[in-house]
Amino acid sequence: MKILQIIQKPQFRGAEIFACQLSEQLQQLGHTVDVIFLSGSRREVLPFNNLNFLHLEADLTKRFWDFKAYKKLATIIKNGHYDIVQANASDTLKYAALSKFFYRWNQPLVFRNANKISDFLTSLPKKWINSFFINTTQLIASVSDLCKLDFQNQFPKYTKSVLSLPIGVSVESKPYSSWEEAKLSFTADQDIWIHVGSFVPEKNHMGLIEIFNEFSKKFNNQHLILIGSGKLYPSVLKYVEDNQITNIHFLGKRNDVTKILPLCEGLLLPSHIEGLPGVILEAMMSKIAVVAYNVGGVSEVVNEKTGYLINKNNKHSFVDAMINIKEKKTLEKIQNGFQLVKEEFSNEIIAKKFEVAYYNLLNGKN
Repeated sequence: MKILQIIQKPQFRGAEIFACQLSEQLQQLGHTVDVIFLSGSRREVLPFNNLNFLHLEADLTKRFWDFKAYKKLATIIKNGHYDIVQANASDTLKYAALSKFFYRWNQPLVFRNANKISDFLTSLPKKWINSFFINTTQLIASVSDLCKLDFQNQFPKYTKSVLSLPIGVSVESKPYSSWEEAKLSFTADQDIWIHVGSFVPEKNHMGLIEIFNEFSKKFNNQHLILIGSGKLYPSVLKYVEDNQITNIHFLGKRNDVTKILPLCEGLLLPSHIEGLPGVILEAMMSKIAVVAYNVGGVSEVVNEKTGYLINKNNKHSFVDAMINIKEKKTLEKIQNGFQLVKEEFSNEIIAKKFEVAYYNLLNGKN
């Protein structure tokens, strides 16, 4: 098969990274895969040397009337003779759907649904326009069973075309042996906790800071590193600086998260909205503890056997879970999480599931 993966832009975010990892695995299975960025300059790529990257150079400020980009995408798809086109979250479905609607290309369109979609359908107009976009697809690949069920509840018409196809994980890089190797100035007597995610409202950075401040009152030498960027980065940074919080550190964008994770005490994810975060799988594969709110598809990997699943907004229970980790009561959970990811969520296994779904779609079996 020849497959085109559409991603938002060259950024170290779950949807983009997994699309590239999936593409590499599909290539190893003998398929040809191109990856196209909606936006970003031609100088920007992601560190996947085996992939062929294309650039649409769309103007996202015109996402609903960017006819130049719709036409260019249609030309790429028609001339590329692709068998499958997959849109991976964010604006990719808008562009693919509008390109297909106006310029009439015939290749099957797969939409990678990476979140609990009802959390974003906050008005009838939003639901109507998303229904229009979805009507151009032939397959919905939901990131978890819960997200699949949520999608079916929101759009019953498309129930039969929704599959649960989770993300996978691949931890191939050698982890750092010390904070010094990571070029970070932490010491051996400090406990470092980590959060990885874009600075957007659904990631709940302010709630995380409140939780960590409460936890830090109970133990000395506790530090939190925040990895990511986004529109709320400046305001969150200003809050920390204005309140003279010296044990929370902003690392910005990093491409070495899987090397850093094994050095940390635990991953903290008090998100308001999630699909199935890849960083949870990476943390489990790195053998560190996970504490997360029970939102989206998180409960499909985090449970009482593999980590700490906390009811949304229950900050007290979140702190209690961190105390358990600090007191070394989590070794069995960590091992169980590692085994779960190794056996069910490796990229090799997930890529074969996508391959079967693509073949079934082309053969009319979905």
